[in-house]
Amino acid sequence: MIWKARNDYIFNSVIWSENDVLSKALFDFNEFTVAKEHVNTMRNASTTTHLLTLSSEKVLLYVDAGLDPKTRKASIGMVALKANGDVLYAYGSPVYFAEKAIIAEALAIRKVIQLTVKYGWKNIHILSDSLTMVQMLNGSRGPSWEVSTVCEDIWALQQQLIDVYFKYLSRGFNTCSHKLAKFSFSLFSEVSWFDNFPIWIVNDTSSDFVPLTVGFD
Repeated sequence: MIWKARNDYIFNSVIWSENDVLSKALFDFNEFTVAKEHVNTMRNASTTTHLLTLSSEKVLLYVDAGLDPKTRKASIGMVALKANGDVLYAYGSPVYFAEKAIIAEALAIRKVIQLTVKYGWKNIHILSDSLTMVQMLNGSRGPSWEVSTVCEDIWALQQQLIDVYFKYLSRGFNTCSHKLAKFSFSLFSEVSWFDNFPIWIVNDTSSDFVPLTVGFD
């Protein structure tokens, strides 16, 4: 990271702060950890079961990401719903460095896929208000260089599932994951709920779910 900061300064006249260098180093370390976790997940996928496993049922995964352009700190919010609209799982996490909003959105969707593999969901609809990411993952536009590696990770993980759909929805129908992403800005580590969900999650997911009931039969 020191060399990247040096080269940005020499060739692009971009000055990295000490916090930027440290945050990017943490981000790269996290990417290394994610890669190791992916290998372990692949090894254990055939032998590990979890109480949340609903392999034959449809799961709706609402996902969003937030980014503070000044600190470059990002966050992830995700809510999983059963096909009938009941809340199945909720997740939030900070991301210590993301240069652009599209990177944060890509990391959020990759995390969703990783959780999907972990919990054994095989038939999923990933719902995001990032039209660009949805188009790239569906192949209607080529992935940008900033997120090409993350897209490749997502497609590789997708091969372990039966049915995966990437769908766009407006921010107005993605309020719960958006709030979870904002909530996660202040966290130092990830948080998740399997039950006893905060009342605002239950209320917001109910509101988000209603317009999507048609077409998810």
